[in-house]
Formats: sequence, structure tokens, C-alpha cells
Amino acid sequence: MAFNKKARLRDNIGAIRIAFDLEKEGRQATPAEREILETWCGFGGIKAVLNPADKPEDVQQWTKTDSELFPLVTQLHDILRVGAGNAPQYNRYVSSLKNSVLSAFYTPPGVVDALAAALKESGVEPVRLLDPSAGTGIFSEAIRQPNPHCEATQFEKDMLTGKILSHLNPTEKVRIEGFENIEPRYNGYFDVVASNIPFGDVAVFDPAYLYSKDPAHKLAGGTIHNYFFMKGVDCVREGGLVAFITSQGVLNSESNRPVREWLMERCEPVSAVRFPNNLFTEHAGTEVGSDLIILQKKTGVKELSQRRQDFIASRKLTNGIPVNNLFQNFDRVIHDNVKVGTDPYGKPAMEFIHSGGVDSIAAELRGMLREDFLQHLDMELYQKHAPQVEQSAAQSRGYQPTAQDWREMGEMVEANKEKDRKLFMQATPEDFSERKSTAQLDWEENRLGFDDVLSDDDLSPVREQKPQEQQYTPPGTQTSLQFDFSEPVPPVAQSQEPTAEAKQQEPAYNIQNQQLISLYDLFGLSAEERTQIKPKNSRSRRRMEIPQPKERQGRKSAKKEDERAPLDWREELMLEAAKKRKEAERQAKKTKTDPKPVYPVADARKEEQPQNLKREAEREERMKPVPFTVPEQGLPKHYKEGSLVTNDDNHIGYLRDLNGFKPMFHPLELSAQQGKRASLYIEIRDTYHHLYLNEADTLRENPALRQMLNRLYDDFTGKFGKLNDPKNLDLIKMDAGGREILSLERYREGKAVKADIFERPVAFNNREITHADNARDALAASLNKHGKVNLEYMAQLTGTAEDGLLSELKGKVYFNPLVGGYEVADKFIAGNVISKADEVQKFIDNHSDHEAAKESLAALREAAPKPIDFDDLDFNFGERWIPTGIYAAYASYLFETDVKVTYASSRDEFSLNARSRNANITEKYGVRSENRLFDGVALMRHAMHDTTPDITKTIKDGDKEVKVPDGQAIQLANSKIDEIRNGFSDWLRQQSPEFKDRLANLYNRTFNCFARPEYDGSHQTFPGLDMKALGIDDLYKSQKDAVWMLKTNGGGICDHEVGAGKTLIMCCGAMEMKRLGLANKPMIIALKANVHEIAQTFCTAYPDAKVLYPGKEDFTPAKRTRIFNEMKNNNWDAVIMTHEQFGMIPQSPEIQRDILQKELDSVEENLEVLRNKGGEVSNFMRRGVEKRKTNLEARLKGITHQIVTRKDDAVDFRLMGIDHLFVDESHYPNLNKIQTFYYKFLIIC
Repeated sequence: MAFNKKARLRDNIGAIRIAFDLEKEGRQATPAEREILETWCGFGGIKAVLNPADKPEDVQQWTKTDSELFPLVTQLHDILRVGAGNAPQYNRYVSSLKNSVLSAFYTPPGVVDALAAALKESGVEPVRLLDPSAGTGIFSEAIRQPNPHCEATQFEKDMLTGKILSHLNPTEKVRIEGFENIEPRYNGYFDVVASNIPFGDVAVFDPAYLYSKDPAHKLAGGTIHNYFFMKGVDCVREGGLVAFITSQGVLNSESNRPVREWLMERCEPVSAVRFPNNLFTEHAGTEVGSDLIILQKKTGVKELSQRRQDFIASRKLTNGIPVNNLFQNFDRVIHDNVKVGTDPYGKPAMEFIHSGGVDSIAAELRGMLREDFLQHLDMELYQKHAPQVEQSAAQSRGYQPTAQDWREMGEMVEANKEKDRKLFMQATPEDFSERKSTAQLDWEENRLGFDDVLSDDDLSPVREQKPQEQQYTPPGTQTSLQFDFSEPVPPVAQSQEPTAEAKQQEPAYNIQNQQLISLYDLFGLSAEERTQIKPKNSRSRRRMEIPQPKERQGRKSAKKEDERAPLDWREELMLEAAKKRKEAERQAKKTKTDPKPVYPVADARKEEQPQNLKREAEREERMKPVPFTVPEQGLPKHYKEGSLVTNDDNHIGYLRDLNGFKPMFHPLELSAQQGKRASLYIEIRDTYHHLYLNEADTLRENPALRQMLNRLYDDFTGKFGKLNDPKNLDLIKMDAGGREILSLERYREGKAVKADIFERPVAFNNREITHADNARDALAASLNKHGKVNLEYMAQLTGTAEDGLLSELKGKVYFNPLVGGYEVADKFIAGNVISKADEVQKFIDNHSDHEAAKESLAALREAAPKPIDFDDLDFNFGERWIPTGIYAAYASYLFETDVKVTYASSRDEFSLNARSRNANITEKYGVRSENRLFDGVALMRHAMHDTTPDITKTIKDGDKEVKVPDGQAIQLANSKIDEIRNGFSDWLRQQSPEFKDRLANLYNRTFNCFARPEYDGSHQTFPGLDMKALGIDDLYKSQKDAVWMLKTNGGGICDHEVGAGKTLIMCCGAMEMKRLGLANKPMIIALKANVHEIAQTFCTAYPDAKVLYPGKEDFTPAKRTRIFNEMKNNNWDAVIMTHEQFGMIPQSPEIQRDILQKELDSVEENLEVLRNKGGEVSNFMRRGVEKRKTNLEARLKGITHQIVTRKDDAVDFRLMGIDHLFVDESHYPNLNKIQTFYYKFLIIC
């Protein structure tokens, strides 16, 4: 049955509507609704959903074939809008839907059933199953059908598909997110990993792969199908199976060889079956080559088998098409017809066709899998490592707990803890004699001896008897001191019961015959409760086995103390109690002849024991971690893992699990003096961060918080000394952010003094200018504060009327009718002056008496460059400024047929489409290669892009055929490209004079329309500049003009020759901006070779300036954090450093996210431009834009991860208060990084 797009789209819409209804009503699907949900097939075969459908006229941009789907796509968007409830969520749904178009081709059920049947017949019944790209869950449903207790974990990245999957499997573990988010703890966990995985050169962000030095990992991070394979092998256990349907490129492509080598170092290929290209035709409406690859994890193999080597190697057929060695004779290719076609990337490929339909394909697959499993599946290896778990345990571990589940679990465990605590509170020494647990003692190496767990009554001598032969218990069935909660609790071993006669002869209880009990039994936990307890950490712990003793002997342990597994506090209490009773017994034996009674002392100790136990239990209760109360506004930004905090009970502790369900507070045992010191330090730290962030966000001074910070600091130093005193360092460095607080003190002449933040704001410039000596300074102040010429503000500063200011600034400011006010000449008489003049002329036409506007127009006309005539212009074919209509007219003239030309700025690419083909296209301007025709349209496209076609031919190299460039064909193609390119200029000169004038005018208005601003800084006086110390009488005019440019524009580029005084431009510019309040904390970035000279010149020119110039030794990892905090917490006139040092400053995550978000937005804008091209835009182009979005999102995740996991505990650039950069040398190699900060610049060339 052929794929019906309209029917499939209608089914998808119905499934989405049901999913939204179920979510809204909070119920499960009825059988009828489940049938509708199961019709969901995704949009892999319905590319029309990429087309615009926001308004009725958008249908004009659709192709004739897709236009019949327009009403349904419109209905789809309406349902998404209603279901989403808000615009952002709707946009997320649409974005996820479009992204799924890249690879959403759902597998026919018959194929999955064949795989499931083969697994079942071979005895593979997985307990833990993973489907990393679940779709509607067809793989999990089929494979776990014979084993209903199988724990299935399913990932589905597409939001809509994940929503439907959740409703189809309401009791299963469904994670609507990418497979890359699976936790490391699942490595080696699953028995079977099976899915139809996505494919393509789409990047996946996984830190373990992205930052790996292994080339296979790096390759996999950029191709999603390779990533799924390697990650799937990571997740499967030894002997487990990975079964993926994937693209043929995994096995065929030579570029994927590193991935195949990686796989074969860890796996044995069980089966590889190549499907026909028409497998997905009925279900997804597409023809694509695909393989079913089944691997069995088998590590530790030193020499690769021939089958593994065949899996790695690929060869080329006589027609040059690559094929993996496993498919040499096509016996594992399901087909009844074959031909040469192309792959999804347009390269030659074998196309296999099967005419029998999906049922016939599935039947052949089942037979092939049966044979392969019999020959290549190692069931002994599979069974050897298979988990032996109870049903309840499997379900417990497979379940992803919700917050409510954690609360209920915590209440259960806490109830048992409370029961145990009361037990110990009320216990007497005799109570412990009733529980003689030996499950946690080493029979041969017990350092205390078994007498330590017996009561006084049990100390009577044991009659000599022949030791009984003990029953052997295999390793692994013993209870152990440390519990491995990832495995079920095995039954404890039972020792043989003594006979009745032996019982009569035995006056004392023989501990060898006592049943061993586990701590689970000791604490009264049921089997169900045991499966819900998890270890404190996920690391596996070696069990300490307890062999059955042959005879009872009290020996001292030969093991070191640190080799013993740690005891639970309850066990310690029991052993301590027994030890004290034994000590009392020894004392009793030594003093038998002493008339003074001894037992009363032991009795007194017995009486003290419950109190000791009570105190220890109370201490344990007091020191256990508890949830930390999070304020309504959330945790403060400076709180992180390990931060010292005070809880609601004023106890001091530290934070853990900030990224978990709930942050946990871990109490610390501190003396009274230590507690006061820590409490006061925490107040200082929190107040400091509150003050800095408040002033940085509001740009307003906060005197109250500054006063509080000073009071707290003075109180601390008065009681405990300076923060950096050795006696305080241990406490402060214990805090995760302690190093930043140490920078609140800086050293001057060997003495610690307060940082500038104690006196004034350092995050912004709070100096308000209240007076200006002249109109020029008032103009600079106005530009800084208001960003424009504010005559009212300038009049307040100078006391001069507005008319007087305009008279004084004549020629320096001009009226701009476009903004309704005045602009500085450097800005107004600059840029595209022709366009500005046209706008001013329109204003004068309606306001003929506006004299200021006329002066502005005259200045613009005078600044406009002289127009260039058509005959003086050189036209290059493919220049982007020339309208595509002109190119289309030339192409139509050349090929003698209608040709349309479009240009996509996002990819900087021209597209040409000829209405019909003729001899001009195929013969006159075409070139034939060995395998294809490069027609005239293709060569014209190369001419427009100034590229050369890649034409190859096949030659013999020994016994092999290799492809080499076809020099003769390439030369012929280049000659025809030159003919097309040169013909364009000749064709232009043949056009009418009116056409030529229009084209010349377009050039002049596009390029020959700009005027460079002229800056005159001769009026500046530079207060504080010590020219005598510099040995000069005055600055050069070029230096003054550059500084004035900087003050008026807030930045710029100085392309000055060597020796022109660039260093003084930076020093004077920075200091002038600081003096006028134009900059808060300017930074100068220089090369290593001259950074010292710049710092020396700055200090010579301005001897009173406060300059921070960190040396090389200050930027070691140990000192870097302190330097960054010195920058942040002090009010520097300038900070000077090298390019390398600047590169070490962390960037703000908010800024980086904004940058990448803008890139993503630009992709959307470019897509909109493509859409406006209407029918000329192919689905392939739209898919390319969606792919670019996906890759950008992966980059965004990567940058976010780098910020989160950076090792330096340093403030980022945004919080340092630096607001102006002077970059020495324009060839700075990482200038693109600087541009991402959105700060003002002066770049010195």
C-alpha cells in the first residue's frame, strides 16, 4: 500500500489532539483512544510541515503537490497553539516537530516483531531494556512481551512523540529528552539496547565525547548515528546486545572506520542485515538505505576475529560504490532487484528493492537472524553476566522516582531509623545479649572475639566437644558487612541444627549453631523495603565474605585497620558495649581474692551504658544531613556545592546536592568559638555578595548594605583578626567561595587594608558630573549619560543658554530631522551621506523655513563622494549587490530559455533553475564527465561562486581502480566558466543608457556613498597628564583627535603607523574616560612584548593613577582567582594585561547564551527569507536550515557545560565592572571572542 501523506497527517493530528485531551483531563487513554494514538507516525515523510502556514496567503509559497496539505497543516498549528497554552511553548512544539523531520522514519511493526522473535527463540529475555529513540515504543513493546517483568527505559527527544509515548505507556519509564542526557551510572547496566536510531551529520552534545582525546569519540559527537552506536555499547553490559536499525553509512563509509574499529574492540558482530531501500515506503513515504546491526559486547579480546575485521573494512565495487565486507556476496541483503542510484547526499550508491512488501521482508529477516544467532551469538557469555534479580527489585531499579516518591521513601526509612533509635534509647545491657548477631564478623579474624557479643550469662565454660563439620556455603550467598544495594539480598546460610543429645550435653549456647542474621533482619526491614533502599554513593563496594568456621578460636586480626569495612554506628555501639562488659569480666577474674567488691563497679558501668548509648544516638541524630530550607526566591547565586551556611536552627554546616531533588544541609561539629567565627564569616560573605549584585543590577549605590558590610568586617577583625590571618584561613577556605572573600583585603606596604568596595561602588561609576567648564566637555558628558546631544542637560552643567551652546558648537553638531534633535558632526556627517541627504531633503520640502535643517543638508552634500560613471566601473559576475533579476535576464539570454536565479544570504549561495533544457545548456555550455553531465546551469553556478567543479575519472593502479581528477574535463569546464563570466560584462554594455545609469546609480548609492568622520580634539587639556615626566611639550594632533573620537563615539579603530604614539592614545583615552565618567574601569589588553612598556608609560603619564598590572606569576591557577577578585572589588583607573591573560577570564554565561541565541534567531530570519522565495525553495534547503539550528543548539549546550564545569572558581567578566576595552594590535588572534562581550572598544592597529 502506497504512503498517503494526507491520511498520515490526519492520523497524526488526531493523535496529537487525543494526547492534549488526556493531559488536560489527567486520565489514561481508553482502548479507542489508544488505537488513535498508535496511528502516530511522525513527520519524517511529511516535509510539508516545514512550509509556512501562519496565514492563508502562505499557500502561494507551497508547491502544487503539497498545497492540498495546507488546510491540514493549518489545523495542526491551531491544535498546537491551543494545546500549548502560550506562545513560547507553542514555538517549542513547532521547533521539535520540524527537527523530527530530519530523521523520523518509523519502523514497520513486522520488522520489529522479527527481531523480537529471534531474540526469544535464542533465549534472550532481557531484564533491563533500553530504547534510546523510542518513537511510539514499538521496540520495547515487542521485545519485552515474552518477559513482562522486563524493565524498559525509553528516550524520545521529540516533544510530541514523547507525549504520545507517555500516554501509550503510562506505567513505563519514558524520558522526553535526548539520549545524550542518560546518566553515567547506566554504563554497563542494560541487557539489550534496541532501536531505530536517527542518522545524519547532526551534532550531539555529550561532554564525555566532545572533550575526549579519542578520535572515534570526537567523530561520533558530530554524527548522531555514530554517537548512538558508541553510547549504546557503553550502556550495555558484558554479553549484552545492541540492535540498531541505522543508515548504511555506518558500515559503508570509510570516514566511519574509526568508529567501527572502536566498536570491534568491544563487541562481536552477531548479525548485519541490509534492508531494501523501499522498506519505509509504506510507513514513512521515503526510500532510504538502512541496515540492522546487532552486536554482542565482548571486551578483552586481544586479537580480532575475521568477522570483526570484515565489520571494520569496506571496499569499493567496480562502479566505485563503497560496501562493507560483511555484504561481499549480498547474502545478507534482503532484495530481489538492485540498481545504481544515489544516497541521501547525492553520491552514487546501490539501491536494493524488494517487491514482496513488508511481510515478505520480515519473513526473510527472521530466517537470517535465526541463522546468525545460532552461529554467532554467545549465549553462555550472555547468561554469565545476566543480572539475577527479583521482579520487585527490577521494577524498583527501573523506576525513576518522582519528588513524591522520594518523600514517601524517606518517611519509610526515617520510621525505621526512629524505631531503631528508640530501641537503643531504652536498651539495657541485657537487651543486647538477646541479639547475638554474627553476620558482620570475620570468623577467623575477629579482633574482639565472639565473647564480645555474649551476655554475662553466656560466659560459662563450654564443655569440650568434637567440632562439628560445617555446611559449605558458596561465595556470594553470605551476608556482608557492606551492602551492595544494586543486587537483591540473597538468603542467609543455615548451619546444621544440633541433635537433641548434643543439646542436653551442651551447658552453654554454642554460637556455631546460631542462625546468621543480616542487618535487614536486625532493623526489621521487609523484602519490599529492602529494594527501596539505595546506597549513599553509586560506587560499587567489595563485599567482605564470611567463611563458615571449622572451629571457634578468638584470634587477633592480621589485617590493617584501614582494610576493614566501616561499621554502622549501631554495630559500633553493640561492640563497644560488649567490649566494656568483657573488660569488667577480666577485672573480676583478677580480683577474686580481693575482699572489696568489684561487681558494683561493673554494675555502675552497666547503669551508665544506656546513657552513653542515648548520648551517642542523640549526637548521630543531630549530625545527620537534613533538607535545607530554600527561600521562596531561590538560593542565592553565590551558593554552590560546599558553601558554608546557617540553617533555621542557627547550626553551621555546608551544602550538598544543590542540583538534586532538594539541597541537603550537612551539620558541622564546631566549638563555641569556632561557631561564632563561622557565623560571622557567613554574614560577611552574604552581605558582600548582596551588596555587589544589588549595585551591579540597579546601578545605584546602597549605603545601608555597605554600612552593614563594614560593621560586620570590623566586628570580625576585632574578635578574630584579619580575614587573611593564618588562624582564619582554614575556616574560610573550607567554604566553596572563600577565596573570593579573602580578596576583600588587599595589601599595601605589607599591611592588609579594606578593598575599595567598603568605601564606594566598584560595579559601576557613581560619580555624577555636576559641572562642565565648556561646551565641549558638556557635550562629552551628555553623550555618556544620555547617548545623545541633550542641550537642556548641557545648559545645566555650563550655565549657558542653549543658543549659546549651539553657537559655541557650530560645525560640531547638526540638526537631524530623522531623530528630531541635534547630533555630533562626527556621527551625522558620516556613513551613508547620500541616503541621509535624501531624507533631509524630504524634511525641507515640508519645512522650507527650517534653517538648521538647510545647514545640515549643505554639510551632507559637501561630504558626499563624487559619483562614478558606468564606463569607469568593473563588474564581476556573481557580485552580491547586483540584483538577481539582472543575473536571471543574462542567464535567460545566454541559454535561450527562461531561467530564475535566487540568492540565500544565510548560506551565501546562488540557486538557478531553468524552465527547460536545450542544447545550449547540455552541449554548448555543458561538460560530460565519466559518470555525469555538468550542464550549463551547473557551470554558471560555479561561475557565480568563483569555484571549479570536482570532475574525476577512474584509472587502474595495479589491481585497484582509483579515482583521480580529470584534468582535461576540468580544463574544458574552466574555459566555459570563463566564457560565461566574461560574457556578463559584454552583455551589460549592450544594454540601454537608462539601464546603465540605473546600475551605476545603484552602485554609487550602495558603495560610493560613505563619508569618513573628521575628529578635531585640539581643544582638550588633559588634566593630570604629566607631560614633563614624559619628556614632551604636547600631544600630537593625531593623538588628540583619536582621544576625542573615543570620547564622542565610545570606541573606534586607530590605524596608526609605528611611532605615532599609540601607547599614549590608550593611556590618555582611558584616563580621560575615567575622569569624565565615561568609563568605570577601563582595561588595556596588549601583547607580551610591549605590555610592560604600556604599564610603565601609564604610571609615568599619570603618577597618581590607581593601576592594576598583574605579572606572569599572578596568573598561575593558584593565584588567578585572587587577581580576578582584586579586579572586581577595587576601583581601578586602569587594568593592564596581556592577550593571554585576558583569555583566561571566564565569560558570562548570560552573554554567551545571548550570542548563540542571536545566531539561532538569525537562522530563523534566514529561513523566513527562504520562505519568501516561494516555490523556488526546496525542502532540502529547509531541512538544511533545521540541521544548522540543531548544531547551534549543540554548541550552546557545549558552552554552557564549559562554564558550569570550569575549574577556576572565578568571577566572570560581566561582574568585574570593566566596561571599556583598549585592544593593542588589531591582529589580535581571538578578536571574535572579545566582540562577544558587547562592550565598547578602542582597537589600536
